Parts: sequence; C-alpha cells; structure tokens
Amino acid sequence: MIHQSGAAILVRRQVCTNHNETWNSDCAVYKQRCECTDELDGCQDPKNTHLHVEYYGQCRDMGECSEEEMADFPRRMREWLFNVMKDLANREQLSPLYSEMEQEAEADEQKRWVNAAIWRWCELDTHPVDRSVSRHELFPIRATLLSMEHCIAPFLDGCDTNGDRDISLSEWAKCLQVTDVSTAL
Repeated sequence: MIHQSGAAILVRRQVCTNHNETWNSDCAVYKQRCECTDELDGCQDPKNTHLHVEYYGQCRDMGECSEEEMADFPRRMREWLFNVMKDLANREQLSPLYSEMEQEAEADEQKRWVNAAIWRWCELDTHPVDRSVSRHELFPIRATLLSMEHCIAPFLDGCDTNGDRDISLSEWAKCLQVTDVSTAL
C-alpha cells in the first residue's frame, strides 16, 4: 500500500514504516504520527500513534538472513565501514581526528577495522553523547542499509549482548569481530 497526498510521488523519497506500508516521505509519516498522537481529524488509523520509518525506499519482502549470511556479515560490515570512511576522507568530509585515523588505517592494516569501527561508533553516539549507542542513534545506519542488507537488523540486535538496549564500544567491536578497541583510543 502506498499512501498518497495527491502530489507527484518521488520514489527516492519513499519510506517503509514499521507497519510495512510505503509512504511518500518521512515527513508524511511524522505528520501522520502527530495527527494520531494529538487525535486530530487527519489521523487515518489510531495504530499510527506508534508509526515510524523502518527504512528508506518502498516496502519489500526482506527475506530471512541465513546462518551463512549472518556469519559473513561482520566481515562485510567492517569492509563497508572502512570504505565509507575512506571515501569521506577522500572528499575531505571527515574531521581532522578521523582523517588522521583513516590515514593510519591505510598505513597499518591491523588498524583498518579497529579505526573504522571506532569512527562509526563515535559518529553514531550523538544524542546524547554518553559513550553508548541507543536504538534511536542506530537509525541512520539501520534505515539506510535495511533495504539493501536484510541481515542488518538481526546483526544490530545481536550487538546488544547485555540486553540494555544500548551498544557500548566494546559490544560494537565484539559484534564486528575486531580486536579490543580500548587499546586504540
């Protein structure tokens, strides 16, 4: 189901919600949630008080993440993180500290995965900066990857080994199967 407001639909702005419904944009989703939360006339369904963006793009069948895919996912995630870090460094879009970490990772392969893991975890730890990454803070990485990587949700869920709904740097490192990051800080 695609929710439309009469305006031309931009496919690249579409989002899939936690109700597995495709909406035209995240703005439309948040507007609907507010209308339902405030019990306004525009509320289409009371269940929409808990509506949120699950991932970017049209809803689609994600399929299950096989054991083999899940076993290989930490490696693929490490490589992706390093490649993103490298790309941002090449475009001069990293802070000086992270640019230095990227250069260090280029020179020393043992630091490649550790530095990329630290960089991304620190980038995610934003609201609040409390040395842990909450489920809310994971949204940028989860929502952008979920439509392409069906293993990202179970992978991120598995990173929270103590079940406190936050991911510490050591949990993140263990999940990515990198060496102890505390020695790299």
